[in-house]
Amino acid sequence: MGVDSKLSCHVCRPTDEKDMHDRTRAQEINIMITEVFGSNPIPECSAIKDYSAPNAGQMNCPVGKGAVCVKERNRDWTARYCEKKFPDDEGDCDYKKGVIKCTCADNYCNPASISRMSSFLLPFASLSWMATRFLDL
Repeated sequence: MGVDSKLSCHVCRPTDEKDMHDRTRAQEINIMITEVFGSNPIPECSAIKDYSAPNAGQMNCPVGKGAVCVKERNRDWTARYCEKKFPDDEGDCDYKKGVIKCTCADNYCNPASISRMSSFLLPFASLSWMATRFLDL
């Protein structure tokens, strides 16, 4: 597999357990990681304890020019991967349906905790979650 991008990201799979919240999204991410990285062994994020360690899910991103690193998480799982940049990827975080997705465009920029990536997002995400739960949006 040729690498068309100079961007390198941390890549790891979400845990896929039967009783977890939003299992469908975790399965979609697992399929996408397999399509992008093929037979390369990609660990689950929960198995990586230190992202500064050598070979801690560090991969060259093969999706071509305009790639971004991504960290996506909900209350049960975390996933790190790379994808082609979409017009709405502004290098920040977005909250939709209980999932926080943060994008960035620097090498290995996606190991940080959500709070370090965007310190103002967590209160907003909590309020959004409460609004969707109580107002049935």
